[in-house]
Amino acid sequence: MMNIALIMKWLWRFGCEKTTLWRTIVAEHDKDPLGWSTKTQKSAYGCSIWKGVCKFDEDFKSNYMMQVGDENHTSFWNDIWISNIPLRVQFPATYAISGSKSAVAAEVIVFESGMVSWNLDIYRRVYDGVITELTSLLLLLDNFQSNSTTTDSDKRIWLGEKANGIFSVKSCYNWLHKSTPHPPRFIPKKRIWSCNWPTKASFFMWAAGYEKISMQDLMGRRGWHEEWEWSFKWVTPPNLLTLIISWPLRANTARKSMVLKVLSAAVLWCLWDERNMRAFQNTSKDEYGIINSVKLTVAYWFHNRGVFRGISMEQFAIS
Repeated sequence: MMNIALIMKWLWRFGCEKTTLWRTIVAEHDKDPLGWSTKTQKSAYGCSIWKGVCKFDEDFKSNYMMQVGDENHTSFWNDIWISNIPLRVQFPATYAISGSKSAVAAEVIVFESGMVSWNLDIYRRVYDGVITELTSLLLLLDNFQSNSTTTDSDKRIWLGEKANGIFSVKSCYNWLHKSTPHPPRFIPKKRIWSCNWPTKASFFMWAAGYEKISMQDLMGRRGWHEEWEWSFKWVTPPNLLTLIISWPLRANTARKSMVLKVLSAAVLWCLWDERNMRAFQNTSKDEYGIINSVKLTVAYWFHNRGVFRGISMEQFAIS
């Protein structure tokens, strides 16, 4: 969630830093007419980095509202400005029959002889089912106080707790944390990134823990349906993430504790290597061969280090 909050910071800065070089480059082709963001880019061209940032644009827009000034930079239907949600969501039937779906508030509001009216550009016949909704919208608009003489520009008000209307990464993180129904998967970094095993093993555990590795179900979608028989007898965890997090780390001696810390990484790494050998080299080991591979892997990682200094790999594997 912290990464998402940091990404959303750039969406906020895009609407504030009007004259900066980076914004000029990003907005050269895709700037939204209102100037707060860029257009949704669905084609193959465009800046891939900024396209990744814009994935969170809809969620970002849901937590700020527009403070209306001259009404030239507030989308009448799509922005949050007079209610807690956009008008197109609150009044979908009226939005469907409106001919000005992309209009700004200044184009909809009409001042005549000191009176305020609203031109919704309804170009279809209004049926009974829409009249009630349209009436509710007009009542809501009638309660809005507009100033035709103001020269202040529209501005965004961030709705984060204790934010005072100004975006901050902390307030965005707190909002994301409260609004996320199920917390995202989190693996303690000490369980993944360690100097006790190679970096490539850490990257593998990180990717496998977040299900970014081609496991058997994904390979099956690609037409590979081979199944293997494993003779190991153990309580299978519900997923790899649970295995990594719940793996015991403490024992009654320093050597045993060190072995336990790296054993999960060694088991996963050796099983992955065995999977690749069976899939791509058509060779395999029995369960005793895999267990010996795990022992030798741990011995190799700890060879001549710390409390294992002076112990050969053969002695380590046998004991």
